[in-house]
Amino acid sequence: MNPATKLSDLEVGVRVRRIKGILRRKNAEDIYTASYTLGETLRSPDAIFEGLRFDVNGQHRPSWFCYAKHPERRYDKASGKSIVTPDGQIFLAFVNDKGVVYNWTFEDSDRCALTDGKYLPDDYKDRFGKQVYGRGQT
Repeated sequence: MNPATKLSDLEVGVRVRRIKGILRRKNAEDIYTASYTLGETLRSPDAIFEGLRFDVNGQHRPSWFCYAKHPERRYDKASGKSIVTPDGQIFLAFVNDKGVVYNWTFEDSDRCALTDGKYLPDDYKDRFGKQVYGRGQT
């Protein structure tokens, strides 16, 4: 989903070496998450944030996006079988300014937002510049 148009007219990609690394490790959870959960999150996020106040390297990234979703299902580490995503978990996909998905992960949901029925990343008010899509935009 393109945060500017709210349509599915934004093309993003994943680096080939990232996919090859996942396939080399032969971890079923990672393969299914990259194959299904990542696409689902990018197509129909619960929220999109613009501007990372800090990334995994501590860098400020004002034009990068974070797509957040509480998917109905996730995948078991040991077996790769589909299981229900716990209420307190949210999936995050980070997209850089070149349209490359550079990271994705499951994290804890913000407990205050969860009590209002919204699935938002923990500490979202301090982590991101602004929410550009989703219920209860901040």
